Amino acid sequence: MSRIYRRIALYLGIFFFVAFSFFPILWMALNSLKTAAGMLEHPLALIPIVQTPVTLAAYYTVLFDKQFIVMIMNSFIIGFSAAGLSLLIGTLTAYAMSRYHFRWRRDLAVWILSTRFFPAFATAIPLYFMFVNLGLLNNRFGLALVYAGMDLPFVVWNMKAFFDEVPFELDESALLDGCTRIGALFRVALPLAMAGLVATGIFCVIINWNEFAFGLILTSTAVAEPVTVGAGAMMGRRGIEWNGMLAGGVVAILPVVVFALIVQKYLVRGLTFGAVKGR
Repeated sequence: MSRIYRRIALYLGIFFFVAFSFFPILWMALNSLKTAAGMLEHPLALIPIVQTPVTLAAYYTVLFDKQFIVMIMNSFIIGFSAAGLSLLIGTLTAYAMSRYHFRWRRDLAVWILSTRFFPAFATAIPLYFMFVNLGLLNNRFGLALVYAGMDLPFVVWNMKAFFDEVPFELDESALLDGCTRIGALFRVALPLAMAGLVATGIFCVIINWNEFAFGLILTSTAVAEPVTVGAGAMMGRRGIEWNGMLAGGVVAILPVVVFALIVQKYLVRGLTFGAVKGR
């Protein structure tokens, strides 16, 4: 009976945690169906059909807004290009740290991780002035560089852990067969750690899609603004359009949710890579 009670308590705890986490999204989706007047009259009503008429006008405004569509494309371009760049640089760095035992290797690993300790706004002002001088302000390429730098510590630490799971003897065998060190990486180590690489890339794309602070500071128009900034900018661009902001938030969430659902099997495979000894 005690085991049954523990299991019930566990399931109840999971249920309340999921409900607590999902409630803001549910509230946003339901209230985005209200009219502008209904949103102001009953801002806390969970089910809009009870007190206000249901309408898709906010979604029509958002989906047929050319600037908002451009922002969604910006998020795709910036997010995936930054993830690809960080994976390229971070994978090479992680392989070197996994295979070479050089002096200060541990200190270097801690320094790389420490770059994620600082809040985004701590480096925002220096980055802003650097981008002004380099002419990268309000530029998708510049924002992708920032996102890639933000992803890099995560990629290095993740991929180093995955490379550590690949036996070093396989690399030695490839070197004896005539492979260079780069050849051993791309022909032996990387294919075996591919699940981890895919999982790391998925996390990078999700992190880049959800990023807001640097996009807000380093961009100013729809030419380079990501969708997270565009959804929040509705408060000042056309006045305070609460239902439009909520609809924009729902539209901004949907692509990354669909992406996560499509690649979830690769994500789980990557997270469980090397979990069983002797793999």
